[in-house]
Amino acid sequence: MDTIVKTLPNGDYLLNGVKLWCTNGTLAELIVVMARHETTDKKTKISAFVLDMSSAGVKIEHRCRFMGLKALSNAVISFTDVIIPKENLIGEEGHGLKIALTTLNAGRLAVPAGCVGCVDKCLDIVKRWTNDRVQWGHPIGKHEAIAHKVSDMVATGYAMEAVSILSSKLACIPGYDIRLEAAAAKEFNTFWGWQIIDETMQIKGGRGYETEKSLNDRGELAEPIERMLRDFRINRIFEGSSEIMHLIIARESLDDHMKMAKPFISKSSALDKLKAVGKLAKF
Repeated sequence: MDTIVKTLPNGDYLLNGVKLWCTNGTLAELIVVMARHETTDKKTKISAFVLDMSSAGVKIEHRCRFMGLKALSNAVISFTDVIIPKENLIGEEGHGLKIALTTLNAGRLAVPAGCVGCVDKCLDIVKRWTNDRVQWGHPIGKHEAIAHKVSDMVATGYAMEAVSILSSKLACIPGYDIRLEAAAAKEFNTFWGWQIIDETMQIKGGRGYETEKSLNDRGELAEPIERMLRDFRINRIFEGSSEIMHLIIARESLDDHMKMAKPFISKSSALDKLKAVGKLAKF
């Protein structure tokens, strides 16, 4: 859904369009809007603005509902001839996409960190259950099939925590480009986090599939594995889907190599190619 902003003669801006899945859109008093800037030279650029939700022409059209995350107050918001004061421009005109991507790279690290917390909870549930649940005269954690599952889950959880901590520390280094590490951390932790929650439900069986309310109502320990499964699934979609993470990882990994090899894959002179050989060897 597109939003377009025009510059008015007095320097203020005029916003029109619709935004889908605006996070906390039904609750927020201030929001950040990215809009396609209409320019006289017909070039496309994105600008970012702070917008007061009480502004004339702003309307909440619908609160979105999802498979999980039932408390999420996402909204469809429409903008009809909304005036945005020039002071509300973030950065410079046309820099909105750069601002969004810079923010997204660091903000994306919250997802792998959250995955670690979820996996820690799963491991607590599994450890307790595999010691308490007895089959064929022994706790199920003593049976080989379950023991293998638990050991794999623990090892993977450790790796996920290491990935999250390392990428977060790298993000704190001034001037460090976190794009590759953020994408890798997000993809790794969301993929394996989903596998671990699925295995947690498998180990708990019917009690994992039963809702926490139902478990509580009949006097059992209310562990919300069913809800965790529904809530966690979005992690492989938002903040950049797994498929997009794959593309970013491939692009960022090869970017420097492609720049160095450019003279050999373009119509460069023999002299330029010869000069590039030394640089390639050093690289």
